[in-house]
Order: sequence, then structure tokens, then C-alpha cells
Amino acid sequence: MCREISAVANPPQPTSKPFEFGCAAASVPALAFIFGRMRNMAKKPGTNLKNEFVFFDVTYEDGSQRSNRRVPAELLDSLEKDEPARGFLIEQDREIAEKSGRPPLPIKAIRRAGAKNRESRGARTD
Repeated sequence: MCREISAVANPPQPTSKPFEFGCAAASVPALAFIFGRMRNMAKKPGTNLKNEFVFFDVTYEDGSQRSNRRVPAELLDSLEKDEPARGFLIEQDREIAEKSGRPPLPIKAIRRAGAKNRESRGARTD
């Protein structure tokens, strides 16, 4: 006679022989428990595409700032450096403003996230 296995109340005890399922009714909950735990496993390295996006810090005319705005890296392959990113960010701001019902703010400056300021590069504090 088969009995149901409750994975939470009665965890399987370690044995020297491989785990055997007594009947089909007992194997379904046990397999669900085993495969349910496998869902939380880490991904293989290299499955996330690197360099898919470039991050920008955006400063607006009113002085507000948004950090780590994502721009697809494929837009920045041209000789125009970061100018295509400005257009992409303006378009993103238009869409956000349309959904929120507020007017879009004009962009004052953009720079890549993590890039150093030009002003602070050569400045000395004596």
C-alpha cells in the first residue's frame, strides 16, 4: 500500500542507497519537491548578455538628475559618440511624460554613468 509523502513535514532521510519511489502516487509530490528546489538555482555564467546597454546620468534644465538611464549599445556604434543617446533619452522622456500627463523636461547635459567630471579632473584643492 502506498502512502503520501509530505516533503515539508517529513524530509527524506539520507540513506546509502539511491532514493526509490514505492508507487506512482508517492513519486509525484516527491518529484515536485525536488524540481521545485531546482528553480532557485543560479544561472550559468555567460547567459546574461554583457554590453547590451550603456548607462547615462541625465541632468535637466531645472537642476534635477536621473542616474543610470539605459540606452541600447547598438545606437552608440557610430562616430557621433553619445549624440544618438541624447535623442533616445529625449524620446524616452516624451513617452514617460505622455503617460504621466506632465510636460517633458529639457535635457541640459548627459554623461556616461561612472565617467569622471571634466571640471574635477584638473581641479586642485589647496
